[in-house]
Amino acid sequence: MIQIHKNPNNEPQSWIDYKNTPGVDYAPHIDLRNALRDEQGHICAFCMRRIPLPKRDPNEAEFSKVAHLLTRRNHPDRKFDFDNMVLCCAGNINGEAHCDKSQGSTDITLPLFNPQLQSSISYGSYTGEIKSSFDNWNTQIKDVLRLNN
Repeated sequence: MIQIHKNPNNEPQSWIDYKNTPGVDYAPHIDLRNALRDEQGHICAFCMRRIPLPKRDPNEAEFSKVAHLLTRRNHPDRKFDFDNMVLCCAGNINGEAHCDKSQGSTDITLPLFNPQLQSSISYGSYTGEIKSSFDNWNTQIKDVLRLNN
């Protein structure tokens, strides 16, 4: 996991204009996706897998997904909040769902923007298993995001 340095100045103006359009609902937006990818150094916010630049339509889910930490289903009032979004990989390696794909409607409460998360993370020396020294964060890492699959 990486610490994400969220900067409200990174929110693209075209996304701000889109979300302020009366009656509009959330939909993937290319400038939003690009801003999140740049903010994260082109890696998944959860598993740190590299997110390549798309070869075709940049909105295709095979490359990346905009993940809402507090899900749109549980928090419809947060669906446009830039500080509630990160970019993650497509969430499927060898048929195993992980990251946003396994998140479903579960809210992510891991403090991705707090350096304490990064310092709580360790990796198994033989297995590479990722774990946190905090049990509640460990549960989300293993059971919600399924990062050790």
